[in-house]
Amino acid sequence: EQFARLVNESEPDLVTMDIQMPKMNGVQAVSKLMELGFANPIIMVSSLTVDDGPLVFDALNAGAFEYVQKPSHDFLDDFRDELDRKIQASLLVRKSSRKPGALIARPKDRPSSAPSAEFRSGLIWCIGASTGGTQALTQVLTRLPSKIPPILIVQHIPPVFSKSFADSLNNLCPFRVLEAQDGMVVEQDSVYIAPGGMQMALEREAGRLLIRCRDDAPVNRFKPSVDYMFNSVAKVTGISLVAGILTGMGRDGADGLLGLKKQGAITFAQDEDSSIVYGMPRAAFENGAASRQVRLEGVADFLISNSLLQKRTG
Repeated sequence: EQFARLVNESEPDLVTMDIQMPKMNGVQAVSKLMELGFANPIIMVSSLTVDDGPLVFDALNAGAFEYVQKPSHDFLDDFRDELDRKIQASLLVRKSSRKPGALIARPKDRPSSAPSAEFRSGLIWCIGASTGGTQALTQVLTRLPSKIPPILIVQHIPPVFSKSFADSLNNLCPFRVLEAQDGMVVEQDSVYIAPGGMQMALEREAGRLLIRCRDDAPVNRFKPSVDYMFNSVAKVTGISLVAGILTGMGRDGADGLLGLKKQGAITFAQDEDSSIVYGMPRAAFENGAASRQVRLEGVADFLISNSLLQKRTG
């Protein structure tokens, strides 16, 4: 507690923090800083072991801005590049006077009010996200009803943490949330998170929709890549799509989303005001891929209202 008060009083521009610390872990420290009103970005640094993964996710939901993986000696240059990108993104958040944790709803304090609904047959929801996406996806998914179409999600994420992220969401949501595995059959009431360090695709084989996870090259520098997933979905016939892009750096997903829109998909991008980083959503809106800009708290309702067998009345 003394550490948190000292950090808050010194008002650093940016804080990097380990998950495992003596006396107070990273989640507790972030929570205390948020309680004290600390408004500048906090970047978690973790080895992302199986044990640390859930704690990183908890720290992000408590108000941390982002996370980076502790590097091995052989990957120091990659670590510097990633840390530099995330520091630059965090400074944009700071300049906009947006508190990093301010947009994060606490699911345990806000039960889902989404009604049950009858959706069109053959429907799939596809979502891409990057910086700030774990928090944004948590808010979207915890607002959905228990009966949903299959959801394919690409979040820019390293290995190990994708499994922890899926497991944490599975504990919060009334439907299944899984880290995708190669050969999984796509089913209703299920969410598939692309595994870190792999590319995720959708294919139809013998009349069934299957997840494919491949060790293919990065696309737009990312693996998993939103464009890779969107481009694969565009090749699958006989499905109906609602697809969109949430907060994130860069432009991954914008071109793939445009391709889906041209094939008849209903598309959206998160709006600037509710995005932690308005990079990917901006690219999708400016190239014409996103038909609508939607506030984060309205994304769940957008998915539902554009997927019903019959439109809501009254």
